[in-house]
Amino acid sequence: SIKKLSPTPPEVSKKSGQEEALSCETLSVESGLTALGFHLATLPVDPRVGKMMIFGAMFGCIDPALTIAASMTARNPFMSPFDKRDAADAARKAFATEGSD
Repeated sequence: SIKKLSPTPPEVSKKSGQEEALSCETLSVESGLTALGFHLATLPVDPRVGKMMIFGAMFGCIDPALTIAASMTARNPFMSPFDKRDAADAARKAFATEGSD
């Protein structure tokens, strides 16, 4: 059964999830899931990023909203594991151009 596969999350996780849903206006105490929450539930992104994408579409500025959303969800390309820092620095230096910023 599904209960065996998925353990119940700790109360702290439940509470923080509810607080985030209330602050993003995706959940209301009175009526449960809001219209915004319904639409955000269909997007495979963080609720705050999804909210920005939806409002970007509503206000006619979807291109900048998607650019910002993509930069918020992408991993920093300059991060490297601590034990492989020297190799990462050497690889980065291979792309360095003299006189560039």
